[in-house]
Amino acid sequence: MKLIAIADVHVSAKLPYAPRGYDRIEAETLPALYRVIRYASKNKIKHILMLGDFFDSISISPSEFRVLKLFVAAAAKHGIQLISIAGNHEIDESSTAIAHNMAGLDCKKRSFSLKIDGITICAIDFCRSLSAFKLPLTQLIKKTSPPRILIAHQAVEGAWFNKIKSINGIPKDWFSNKGIIGKNFAYCLFGDFHRSQPLPFNSGIYVGNLTQNDFKDEGNQPQFIVLDCKTMKTKAIASKAPTFNTMSITKDSIEFEKPRGKCYIRIKASGPKAFIRSLNIEAIRTELKEQYDAITIMIEPPTITDKHTSRTKAKTGIRKETSDEELVTTIIKKDQPPLIPTKILYDYGIKHLKAAREQQQ
Repeated sequence: MKLIAIADVHVSAKLPYAPRGYDRIEAETLPALYRVIRYASKNKIKHILMLGDFFDSISISPSEFRVLKLFVAAAAKHGIQLISIAGNHEIDESSTAIAHNMAGLDCKKRSFSLKIDGITICAIDFCRSLSAFKLPLTQLIKKTSPPRILIAHQAVEGAWFNKIKSINGIPKDWFSNKGIIGKNFAYCLFGDFHRSQPLPFNSGIYVGNLTQNDFKDEGNQPQFIVLDCKTMKTKAIASKAPTFNTMSITKDSIEFEKPRGKCYIRIKASGPKAFIRSLNIEAIRTELKEQYDAITIMIEPPTITDKHTSRTKAKTGIRKETSDEELVTTIIKKDQPPLIPTKILYDYGIKHLKAAREQQQ
């Protein structure tokens, strides 16, 4: 038996960077979802696991809800069962999960289990604390028998959320052969972190995001995962969703990973004033348009790194070589926060750090 897992679709009618008249839901999200259905049908896979954050917000617009209805209808047409859990973007302050209010999805509130061809699927919604996660985990283990597969939407200690390493979450040792997860589950499939990567002790995998939504997802492969339940090995299948790509131009080099297929391109130039003035950005933009299937090409304001700018930075009391990411990550590590996705902490920290810098200048 094989299963398909998708995660972090983040369906939203308000996705950034769309040019005027361009509907990202119709042009990007739905085609990626239909590709999953076609692959499942062609390969006679009858179960799709939805690992949370199908929606980007609990406030769902009619156009966003339509995506789920179309996905459910397409799955039903091919005799495919959808098994869903809620991610952190889909749970309100009272811990009510919107994923459990849609007909056609096989799911229950908070946590549940079901057996498919002798394999027990144990599912847990996103939990805001380690204790809140451990309780349903322990209950599921007591109520079910192996072999089990765990599906969840959680942060894991030491895992990477894009370019940021998590310093909090489910402890690594839980995934070892002697840990509560490792000794009780044959495999784990996790959502939440958009960068696909193995879980500790090769106990499972972060599925990664089905679609990229902005430049924070740059470098991730938009994909879904096929799990062979006999061998407990996975195969990544490209969803062919558009990717985000940055061309970083400095006096000494150009860094640019050439995109394949439809893409968004951002041009970032930095260096001395004389170098910035020498660049013909519009010519670069025209050349990129000719070479790649770019939906849009953005130009970020250049970063000037002359002596005057260096002196201004020195007055703020912040070392030139210390990035915002390093500062915020250091603060997060020092404060030892509860189980919260690192992205939320990072975004919150960066927002207030930038505000403080603007006041100082």
